[in-house]
Amino acid sequence: MLDMSIAMIFISTIGAVVLLTIAGILLAIRTLAVAHRQQAKEDAALARSMDKWITTIGEREERRRLRQTERRAARLSKPRHSIVRATPVQADRQRA
Repeated sequence: MLDMSIAMIFISTIGAVVLLTIAGILLAIRTLAVAHRQQAKEDAALARSMDKWITTIGEREERRRLRQTERRAARLSKPRHSIVRATPVQADRQRA
């Protein structure tokens, strides 16, 4: 009878250890999943921030190129002084 109760205690102890081990493993998996989800959110936020930053740089470069093109166009559209003199009709048009 005493041997039977010792065996029951031993089996109960082993069962409790197994259950606690399983619970610990499940808790660890859950903790890792939560940490992974949080890291994914942070990575996504960082990616959005980097996209904005890169877009800003790209827009800045595009505006700079556009200004340069406009300056070139303005420079090329200015009348150049030539050696040939304008006719009186052309001179009147230029003065008007």
